Amino acid sequence: EAKPQHHHKKSTAHAHDGGAVVVFKSVPAEQSWMQVKEKLKEKLPEKVVPWHVTEVNEKSQCYVVCPPFEGDLKLLDGLELEMAGAKVKCEVCFGDVLQQILKSIPRHIREKREK
Repeated sequence: EAKPQHHHKKSTAHAHDGGAVVVFKSVPAEQSWMQVKEKLKEKLPEKVVPWHVTEVNEKSQCYVVCPPFEGDLKLLDGLELEMAGAKVKCEVCFGDVLQQILKSIPRHIREKREK
Protein backbone atom coordinates (compact mmCIF):
# COMPACT_ATOMS: atom_id res chain seq x y z
CA GLU A 1 0.00 0.00 0.00
CA ALA A 2 1.49 3.34 -1.06
CA LYS A 3 2.01 5.96 1.61
CA PRO A 4 0.52 9.39 0.89
CA GLN A 5 3.17 11.72 -0.40
CA HIS A 6 3.90 14.70 1.78
CA HIS A 7 4.03 17.90 -0.19
CA HIS A 8 6.73 20.24 0.97
CA LYS A 9 7.67 23.57 -0.48
CA LYS A 10 10.54 23.30 -2.93
CA SER A 11 12.91 24.99 -0.48
CA THR A 12 12.45 22.18 2.06
CA ALA A 13 13.00 19.43 -0.51
CA HIS A 14 16.74 19.99 -0.29
CA ALA A 15 16.83 21.17 3.33
CA HIS A 16 18.67 18.00 4.34
CA ASP A 17 21.22 17.77 1.50
CA GLY A 18 23.94 18.93 3.89
CA GLY A 19 22.95 16.33 6.47
CA ALA A 20 19.69 15.22 8.05
CA VAL A 21 18.28 17.09 11.06
CA VAL A 22 16.02 14.84 13.13
CA VAL A 23 14.22 14.83 16.46
CA PHE A 24 13.76 11.93 18.86
CA LYS A 25 10.54 12.38 20.83
CA SER A 26 9.48 10.97 24.22
CA VAL A 27 13.02 10.23 25.38
CA PRO A 28 12.71 8.57 28.83
CA ALA A 29 13.57 11.01 31.64
CA GLU A 30 16.62 9.12 32.89
CA GLN A 31 18.18 8.94 29.41
CA SER A 32 20.62 11.63 28.30
CA TRP A 33 21.75 12.83 24.89
CA MET A 34 24.75 10.48 25.20
CA GLN A 35 22.50 7.42 25.25
CA VAL A 36 20.57 8.80 22.26
CA LYS A 37 23.85 9.24 20.38
CA GLU A 38 25.13 5.74 21.26
CA LYS A 39 21.85 4.02 20.32
CA LEU A 40 21.65 5.98 17.07
CA LYS A 41 25.25 5.09 16.14
CA GLU A 42 24.29 1.40 16.37
CA LYS A 43 21.63 1.98 13.68
CA LEU A 44 23.72 4.14 11.34
CA PRO A 45 26.01 2.80 8.63
CA GLU A 46 29.60 2.11 9.68
CA LYS A 47 31.75 5.24 10.10
CA VAL A 48 28.68 7.54 10.15
CA VAL A 49 28.78 9.46 13.43
CA PRO A 50 26.20 12.13 14.39
CA TRP A 51 27.71 15.62 14.10
CA HIS A 52 25.70 17.18 16.90
CA VAL A 53 23.26 15.91 19.53
CA THR A 54 21.35 18.37 21.72
CA GLU A 55 20.57 17.93 25.39
CA VAL A 56 17.19 16.28 25.97
CA ASN A 57 14.82 19.24 26.51
CA GLU A 58 11.90 19.64 28.93
CA LYS A 59 9.56 18.18 26.28
CA SER A 60 11.68 14.97 26.30
CA GLN A 61 12.97 15.79 22.80
CA CYS A 62 16.51 15.39 21.54
CA TYR A 63 17.64 16.85 18.21
CA VAL A 64 20.39 15.30 16.11
CA VAL A 65 22.34 16.61 13.11
CA CYS A 66 23.79 13.79 11.01
CA PRO A 67 26.30 13.95 8.17
CA PRO A 68 24.81 13.17 4.76
CA PHE A 69 24.97 9.48 3.77
CA GLU A 70 23.31 7.27 1.18
CA GLY A 71 19.61 6.77 2.03
CA ASP A 72 19.86 8.91 5.19
CA LEU A 73 16.30 10.30 5.26
CA LYS A 74 14.79 6.88 4.43
CA LEU A 75 16.73 5.26 7.26
CA LEU A 76 16.10 7.99 9.84
CA ASP A 77 12.44 8.82 9.21
CA GLY A 78 10.42 6.64 11.57
CA LEU A 79 13.51 4.93 13.02
CA GLU A 80 12.96 3.65 16.56
CA LEU A 81 15.53 3.42 19.34
CA GLU A 82 14.99 1.09 22.28
CA MET A 83 15.72 3.15 25.41
CA ALA A 84 15.02 2.09 28.99
CA GLY A 85 12.31 -0.27 27.76
CA ALA A 86 10.59 2.43 25.69
CA LYS A 87 10.56 2.93 21.93
CA VAL A 88 11.82 6.39 20.99
CA LYS A 89 10.75 7.45 17.52
CA CYS A 90 12.75 9.58 15.11
CA GLU A 91 11.21 12.28 12.89
CA VAL A 92 12.89 14.37 10.23
CA CYS A 93 12.60 18.11 11.00
CA PHE A 94 11.11 20.58 8.52
CA GLY A 95 10.00 24.19 8.40
CA ASP A 96 10.15 26.34 11.53
CA VAL A 97 11.47 23.53 13.73
CA LEU A 98 14.33 22.93 11.31
CA GLN A 99 15.16 26.64 11.18
CA GLN A 100 15.20 26.89 14.99
CA ILE A 101 17.55 23.92 15.31
CA LEU A 102 19.89 25.29 12.66
CA LYS A 103 20.03 28.59 14.57
CA SER A 104 20.80 26.85 17.85
CA ILE A 105 23.56 24.46 16.74
CA PRO A 106 27.22 25.49 16.95
CA ARG A 107 28.43 27.53 14.01
CA HIS A 108 31.06 25.01 12.88
CA ILE A 109 28.35 22.33 12.57
CA ARG A 110 26.10 24.68 10.61
CA GLU A 111 29.01 25.50 8.30
CA LYS A 112 29.72 21.79 7.74
CA ARG A 113 26.11 21.34 6.58
CA GLU A 114 26.36 24.29 4.20
CA LYS A 115 29.45 23.01 2.36
